[in-house]
Amino acid sequence: MRVFILYILKILLVLWLFAAGLQYISDRGLMRNEVSTYREWNRIVRGQLNADILILGSSRAYVSYDPKILQKGLELNAYNLSLNAAPYNLQKIKYELYKQSNKTSKMVVQNVDLTHFLEAQYIPDEFQFIPYINNAILQEGLSVIDENYSLYPFVPLLKYNKFNEYLLKGIRSFFGKKYSIKPSYDGYYPREQNFQRDSINIERFKRLNTDASNAQAYMKGVSESITFYEQLRKDNIKVVLIWAPEYKERLQVISNLKPMVHDKLLEYATHHDTVYFLDFSEDTISMNKDYFYDSFHLNKNGAEKFSKKVNTEIKKILNK
Repeated sequence: MRVFILYILKILLVLWLFAAGLQYISDRGLMRNEVSTYREWNRIVRGQLNADILILGSSRAYVSYDPKILQKGLELNAYNLSLNAAPYNLQKIKYELYKQSNKTSKMVVQNVDLTHFLEAQYIPDEFQFIPYINNAILQEGLSVIDENYSLYPFVPLLKYNKFNEYLLKGIRSFFGKKYSIKPSYDGYYPREQNFQRDSINIERFKRLNTDASNAQAYMKGVSESITFYEQLRKDNIKVVLIWAPEYKERLQVISNLKPMVHDKLLEYATHHDTVYFLDFSEDTISMNKDYFYDSFHLNKNGAEKFSKKVNTEIKKILNK
């Protein structure tokens, strides 16, 4: 019986080593794709970003803030560290990973809006984290949302269970094939699209806006975000909170809940000389659908126009 058990254990060990080796090959292969989102993550974990101006936000910031325009005329470099579809708690995880290996920025530009302050209940675009899950910051932060992340470092190939496509891409990349996987430049992802009304999101926000119970969830997010901003201030980082333009129809939909969040942010900025709140939500851009590809996101034309306005404000802040 003892011999049989040892035999089974040896088989299991061989299978574990094979799975671990296959995972190692795929992870390294994905990381070799320079025209992809993995290039950004490589630079973050290797301490190669070192931005003077760091942009944080969700998809709104991802498609709206052009770092090249933001840093124009400044002797500073900028990087868009936004995380698609991610509210404040996920954005903080990505920032903490940046902070681990990169220099302290002089300024953090934080995009804010109502959705920013609703805590993440799921992990979007999980494929981007695959090669880096052993990092303690990612593992700890993401396992709070999905407990499987606490198992991934110990069970080879489990993290690829939902992403067989990326397992194969990683293996092929390891042996020389290259893929373009959601590339951006300096973290910015411009969208050259014409406006399409996002009816589903409009209706969803109508329901959220009329449900008074959501006010508590928003204010919890604001409170936890302010705690994060205070950590930035302790590191001598200027904090610039920006409410980017939203198309006029969406502004009408969020009119009940927006003032509550807006006023709290304005109050916070008013009482701290290194915190600034810039509200572009009702800027002239918001009146023209030619600058949007849906009610919530700027297209490339809108992003360029908006980024120039933000650049002007950043120059004013830096000159104070």
